[in-house]
Amino acid sequence: MEQQSTIIEWVDPKSLKPHKLSVEIYGEDTYADLVDSIRELGVLQPLYVTPKGIIISGHRRWRAAIEAQKQVPVIRKYYPDALDEKQAIIELNRYRIKSGQQLYNEGKIIKEIEAEKATKRKAQAEGQPRGIKQEVSVVEILPQEKTRDMVARSIGLGSGKQWDKLEYVAEYLPELLPQIKPSGISIDKAYREAKQKQIVKPAQPPEIPEGVFSVIVIDPPWPYYKRQGDITHRGRAPYPTMTIEEIKTKSPPYADNCIVWLWTTNAFMHDAFHILDIWELEPKTILTWVKNKIGVGDWLRGQTEHCILAIKGHPVVNLTNQSTVLHAPAREHSRKPDEFYKLVETLCQGNKLEMYARVKREGWEFHGIETELQ
Repeated sequence: MEQQSTIIEWVDPKSLKPHKLSVEIYGEDTYADLVDSIRELGVLQPLYVTPKGIIISGHRRWRAAIEAQKQVPVIRKYYPDALDEKQAIIELNRYRIKSGQQLYNEGKIIKEIEAEKATKRKAQAEGQPRGIKQEVSVVEILPQEKTRDMVARSIGLGSGKQWDKLEYVAEYLPELLPQIKPSGISIDKAYREAKQKQIVKPAQPPEIPEGVFSVIVIDPPWPYYKRQGDITHRGRAPYPTMTIEEIKTKSPPYADNCIVWLWTTNAFMHDAFHILDIWELEPKTILTWVKNKIGVGDWLRGQTEHCILAIKGHPVVNLTNQSTVLHAPAREHSRKPDEFYKLVETLCQGNKLEMYARVKREGWEFHGIETELQ
């Protein structure tokens, strides 16, 4: 049976000890701002401690009281389970102002607690003899929350997505965590900066599959350097880019008779034709993709992309109603519409390759510059 008391004792702060988990979560918090107040008024709020004097909540007041040479009021509470003690540390510090580092530390501990609880529940269920009804609490029979939503709520974040972003920052740009605070940067801003760090890493041009192909679609990761460092810029590429010189060196593995489709935008139209010259391909026509929504731009806002059809040798096509205009909705950044691939498949004969692919496609060979296709 749990033993607890709400009796307040006054003790010498030097008789107490910090809880190692609290130090792990919150670090050595500064307390200088409390010393003068405690020296004048004393400690007004009691500390929560274990029966052995291990501090669960109130570490700043404890440190300041030692310096101010003042006794501290304490409430001793017995925690029968180590998990209860961990949860108490987080619960009793729920309303303190925290940095992103401290929020992340709390969330990590909460996930560990839930994992331990789940392991215990599973062990209890497996050890329960058949035919015997197991007593469970109301909490146990309620639908389980998604872990990320539960973690977010426990540490005071608005949604599970915010916790996901905080975890992302912790993984890819952890030095920003201490800067996340009411007087500093937001979780959203830190997340965008962490994403940006991943985006601007230099691309490693992927290896091109062996053999030659009769039909090749190429969508190079053109170097959109303008405002590349601006994490708010809507036109920023969400993948590593290549320089024009790097693109030139990746000549497509075309057959003697081949059709090559080279995607470009208005900004790189001149470069695209120059690259085709270097690859010794002959431009024949241009397909224009008209999107269903307007994009960004400096002189005019873009609503089209272009694909130059170039050839090598004397390829054969099945020309019926295929047009130089393709009307199709815009998709994720740089992803081309399914209607384009249907057009290519009905027009062109032979084995097919997509270079710098974003998505795997049945009946095609591919290589991709994005992570999931490496």
